[in-house]
Amino acid sequence: MISTGVVGVIVVALIIIVTITMLLMLAVHNPGKPAETELPKYRMMHGVFQETPTWKEPGEE
Repeated sequence: MISTGVVGVIVVALIIIVTITMLLMLAVHNPGKPAETELPKYRMMHGVFQETPTWKEPGEE
């Protein structure tokens, strides 16, 4: 019998993998510029990145 803890870890891992895959797909489709429509959803889901985005807008030094 699989314990609920193991199932929880697997579910979290799958969510992380799917999120990273989506971000990579967005990066491939929009080189140099993040998809502005997806960004607010990502920020709401992961409050960690609300303060400082990891990229800079073009011309913003």
